[in-house]
Amino acid sequence: MKVLIDLNHPAHVHLFRNFISYLKSNGHFVLVTASDKDLTLKLLNLYNINAVNFKGFSQNNLLGFIQLIKRDFILFKYFQRYRFDFAFGTSTAITHISSLTSMESFIFNEDDDDIVPITAYLSYPFATKIIIPDCLRYKKWMKKRVIHNSYHELAYLHPNNFKPNPKVLNYLGIKPNEKYFIVRLSALKAHHDKGAIGLTKEMQKDILNFLQIQGKVFITSEYELDNEFKKFQFPISPELIHHAMFYATMVIGDSQTMIAEAAVLGTPAIRYNSFVGKISYLEELEHKYELTFGFKPGQEGKMIQKIKNLIKIDNLKEIWYERKKIMLKEKCDLNQWMIDYFEKLIKKDY
Repeated sequence: MKVLIDLNHPAHVHLFRNFISYLKSNGHFVLVTASDKDLTLKLLNLYNINAVNFKGFSQNNLLGFIQLIKRDFILFKYFQRYRFDFAFGTSTAITHISSLTSMESFIFNEDDDDIVPITAYLSYPFATKIIIPDCLRYKKWMKKRVIHNSYHELAYLHPNNFKPNPKVLNYLGIKPNEKYFIVRLSALKAHHDKGAIGLTKEMQKDILNFLQIQGKVFITSEYELDNEFKKFQFPISPELIHHAMFYATMVIGDSQTMIAEAAVLGTPAIRYNSFVGKISYLEELEHKYELTFGFKPGQEGKMIQKIKNLIKIDNLKEIWYERKKIMLKEKCDLNQWMIDYFEKLIKKDY
């Protein structure tokens, strides 16, 4: 089979990299295309995945729409050349191409429709199928939905797909039993982030001042750090971040994805932004599995107090390990789910 994989975000490299490996190892032709956003291309290189680079990723809606049209045109040219059977990805463009050709498109999302309305209206009407977790809210395109009982993060962080490497502690200079914390700062500049509020500079300072007393602190950021914060910058290669998160005492940030990643790894995760209470899969991780805690703007005091209370718990990681086990019993390995679904596609049994 000939398969197109189109990616928009660094997290989507992780989402599909094991599936790409499966496709290639089973003799299928795979073309990967990717937006030039943040670490996307660097991660693809680190995982030895050759990709067509769509240069110039814009957060501006008008420029973004123009780039989408260009992307549609380029992908259509690639279809004419390769005649893909299927397209998988997180981008709107694959759905447009499938509506014009014999190619079938399968768009993956783990955000509720009302959280990403532009993506939903520009892509879902044209997609062959919309692949989503069973916890999401949705009201339209019911017949197109394909539901799985997992999270995107479990395509690469499920124990079947991820083995933590303790050597990361040596790379970070962490001594045995030494506490350390990872702070994640998001740019919050995606189209659905308009008006979103995250950790302010003052809050970042307050958090760092407190955490430094408890152990080492590492910052990973989507934007250039101020000089006063650069000494905390995550010092090793980005593909090791999940190993560092696995062993961390806690992960704190205003990002959705990395907080969810920490949660499914069994590391206490604290999130502060204006999306708290709105995104279903994170609400499930918080209220059903108690693996993460979310705080809205204006709840700075409650967030700091929660961090302090958690740090006081001697067996904190053991408690989270047990909670993670419960979650994993109820959720599937999403990479294996994708493989099984693809096998059904080949047999036209879906």
